[in-house]
Amino acid sequence: MKKEYTLFLAFLFSVFSSFAQMPNVGYWRTHVNYNNGIAVASAGGLVYMASEMGLFSYDKKDGEIERLSKVNGLSDIGFRHLTYNKKANSLLIIYENSNMDVLKNGKIHNMRDIRRSPIIGDKSIYGYTQHNELVYLATGFGIVVLDLKKIEITATYQFGPSGLSIKTNSVVVTADTIYAATDSGIYQAPVKGANLQDFNFWTKKNIIGEPELAVKKMVLFDDKLYLLKAKAELNEDSIFYIKNNTLHYFDNNIVDRIYTMDSKGEELYITYHFNATSFNKNGERVFHIADYYTGITPLPRAITTDEKGHKWIADHGQGMVHTIDGVTTEVIKTPNGPKSRTAYKLSAARNEVWVAPGGKDGISTGMHNFEPVSYLEDNEWKSIIPITPLSESISDILAIAINPHNINSKKYGASWPNGIVEIENGKAIKRYDATNSLIEHDDIKNQRSIIPSAAFDKDGNLWMINQFGKAGIKILKSDGKWKQITLPGISPSEHLGEIFITRDNYKWITILQNTQQIRVVVYDDNNTIDDTSDDRIKTIGTEVGNGAIPGLSILSLAEDLDGRMWIGTESGLAV
Repeated sequence: MKKEYTLFLAFLFSVFSSFAQMPNVGYWRTHVNYNNGIAVASAGGLVYMASEMGLFSYDKKDGEIERLSKVNGLSDIGFRHLTYNKKANSLLIIYENSNMDVLKNGKIHNMRDIRRSPIIGDKSIYGYTQHNELVYLATGFGIVVLDLKKIEITATYQFGPSGLSIKTNSVVVTADTIYAATDSGIYQAPVKGANLQDFNFWTKKNIIGEPELAVKKMVLFDDKLYLLKAKAELNEDSIFYIKNNTLHYFDNNIVDRIYTMDSKGEELYITYHFNATSFNKNGERVFHIADYYTGITPLPRAITTDEKGHKWIADHGQGMVHTIDGVTTEVIKTPNGPKSRTAYKLSAARNEVWVAPGGKDGISTGMHNFEPVSYLEDNEWKSIIPITPLSESISDILAIAINPHNINSKKYGASWPNGIVEIENGKAIKRYDATNSLIEHDDIKNQRSIIPSAAFDKDGNLWMINQFGKAGIKILKSDGKWKQITLPGISPSEHLGEIFITRDNYKWITILQNTQQIRVVVYDDNNTIDDTSDDRIKTIGTEVGNGAIPGLSILSLAEDLDGRMWIGTESGLAV
């Protein structure tokens, strides 16, 4: 099953130190999206922001930006949380897979304890809180205590029934009590004089009327526990606080999805889908931002404050945002990277690399990925500028066809449900589908013009696979006319998958049956595209003497400089 892949592109380049510097050949460099911010932390003169796949620091004094990645010391990719501990002078980096790095005094210390734990089941890190130099981690099996001065885990608390694992969504620590928010209520235990590794010291907090309250996030503010109660319905998250063991609704005057809630000094900060707000202890709104004055809708996902009270926002579309009062804003220029968060397939020619961001699940299901197409040109990432209504209707671009004999000519994006998109000078200018070409709708829903793959031949003709069409191959010829070809010997249960055209102009086409690409057809039109009488066709399969392709799923096709074809499968290679 071939699915959407998260974008983490690595090429043979050097470590990146400035935006315009051309790297040397022979070293690795990462290319990720830095605009989709999810976490932010203030650390003295630096502010760190993490996107889903990238991390960088911003120097508030001189504006210098530094990327952090596996190239220069990080142990992983895929970020989830950031938090800075002033007492330990340490930045804690938490990854989606529960791996952790601690950045301390310019050195990176890796902590894989949770990720490598023999605990069976959920080991995700859902939240955290700080208490002195300790960080308490809310995990899928309980609470883990991390000492950032010693850079070691000092305790694990599993307080479920009979001491079993219990999913913990959030944790709060006061001078005398530790609280743990779960899907079945809030547990508490004394901080002093108790063995917290013994579940018998833990009791469920008695909340009148809702003892089994499911809490997503919990913070201490104004000496009261504030609780984020998430609902499955969009825009129906709500906040409550506990007073005298009774739940009280916190009226924030905003009905929206809530991403984060945090207590910072005298204010309670909340990030919603399109804005960020803070409230004082009287419930009065102190800070509010709903516009960066860039013409782009804000998407704040996390917020922090520095020692001067300035606010720093991780925005899911514009990256790092700095504001003092919510009125004067500064969108910090993030490191250059692709606009798409995902990468399904790469295409390259000379000094350009193009990223098709879409994805598909099996044969007949797309991933509904509307991410933009990005391309690297002259060491700078750019993205395709969509033109309405194209921008509203094209999803799952699976491949970008580049004419290797004329790189300056038009490019074409093969879309899973929306036909083929014509690209010129960085803009999407036209779409071909069943309404204006020979491309056919599928025979399942009769709505989709499925083009999973496309490639140019040496004469500038664009060949494409029209999946579920009666004629499986469509050709947009160099003169602008259309042609279609039906391959012989393809049964009703089989479908064409990917097309690859060699330098000798042979067309290699994978054949799918159910969810498996089981063989390859090599098609030769004898360089007479309009005369099918002299065409040749050969099938290569799994049989010894006829290709001996290993495995059951062909994942990729490639040609080396000697003209040999390489077939990559889940079980290895065939040449």
